[in-house]
Amino acid sequence: MAEDTMATTGLAERVAALEAQGRRQRWLCLVLAVALGGFVLAGADAPKPEVPAKADPKIIETSLIRFVTADGKRAGRLLTDGKWRRLELLDDEGRDRIALSIVGDGEGLTFFNRKGAGSAALRATDKTSQLLLCDPQGRARIRLTVDDGGPMFEMLDENGKVLFSKP
Repeated sequence: MAEDTMATTGLAERVAALEAQGRRQRWLCLVLAVALGGFVLAGADAPKPEVPAKADPKIIETSLIRFVTADGKRAGRLLTDGKWRRLELLDDEGRDRIALSIVGDGEGLTFFNRKGAGSAALRATDKTSQLLLCDPQGRARIRLTVDDGGPMFEMLDENGKVLFSKP
C-alpha cells in the first residue's frame, strides 16, 4: 500500500509538473504571438521609401559602362553624353579597334588598325551613306558616297585632294 501511495504521489507530482510546463509554454506562445503581431503592425505603419514612378529595379542608368576581360584588361566601353552614343571594342593592348556611333542624325561604324589609325568607316544619315577606306596612317583614300544626287566614287591623295572622281 505504501508503494501505491508513493506511486500515486509521484504520478501526481509529474502531472502537476507537466501541467505547469504546459502553462509556461502557452504563455510563451502568447507572448511571442503578441510580439510578432506588434512587429507586423509596426511594419505596416512604417513609411515606405519613395521610389520614382519610372524607376525599375532591373534598370541601371549610367553614362559609361566599361567592359573588362576575366583578368581585368579593358575590352570595351559603352558611353554617351546625351548628344551622341558610342560602343567601342578594344584589342588586348587596350586600343580602339571598332567603334559604333550615333551622333545627331547620323550613325557610323569605324574600324581602327593596331596603330590606332582609322582603316575603314561606314557612315550614314537620313540623306547620305558613305564608305571610307583609309591608308595605314588613317587618311581617307577611297570614298564611296550615295545621296539624292546618286552614287559618287572618289580616290583621294594623302592630303584629301580628289585625284579621281566618277559619279
